[in-house]
Amino acid sequence: MGGFATHDYKIKDSIIRRGITKWEFDIFGIAETNIDWRLVDEDMRLNSRTRQWWESLHLSFAHNTTFPGSRVCQYGGTALFSIDKAAHCAFQRGSDETKLGRWCWTRYKGKNGHTLTVITAYHPNPPGGPITVYAQHNNYFNSIRDGRCPRVAFLQDLASLLQQILSKGNHIILMLDGNCDMRQSDLKVTLTQCDLREVLIERYGPNGPSTFRRNNTDTPPLLTDFGHH
Repeated sequence: MGGFATHDYKIKDSIIRRGITKWEFDIFGIAETNIDWRLVDEDMRLNSRTRQWWESLHLSFAHNTTFPGSRVCQYGGTALFSIDKAAHCAFQRGSDETKLGRWCWTRYKGKNGHTLTVITAYHPNPPGGPITVYAQHNNYFNSIRDGRCPRVAFLQDLASLLQQILSKGNHIILMLDGNCDMRQSDLKVTLTQCDLREVLIERYGPNGPSTFRRNNTDTPPLLTDFGHH
């Protein structure tokens, strides 16, 4: 959706709200919120902007706070909306412990003691310009003398989180902007090793359509959903 607007935001916010309402989503994940929430006025922050959207809303969101903000537009960041009935089932939230905003999550209580953790995550694109998500993450890892490539670090750290969640007996839904071909990639291998299955390819097959409107190669799917067996 190209991030949240920083100017004339009420118009785009209305489009987002109407779309989510029209399709009756219970849980809605957003990758690339693209705002440094520290640098906007109170009425532009996510809690304020969404306060009257539905009867009940539980929010989880994260963005890069590892360095002082310099511009409102900050590429990356994630958010997770739990709406109405889903909001009442939510009892815990969290985010990427590095404070890079690579993912956020919400945990829900279900019937018969079942617990579901839903994660929204953003896997950075390969190296680009100086303000890209990759560059942000690379600056952070260099600052702590961690020589890992940000894309590799994402895979390793996310896998660690997934294993922690699974060890507690949680079910998992991972909503992920993967920025890669999920039929064959390091990301697919990592998530399969975590006992998750790619449900879009499972449903539509390996030659299904892409999930990003500017992907003209029908490479499925750059944006993906993973579910725990």
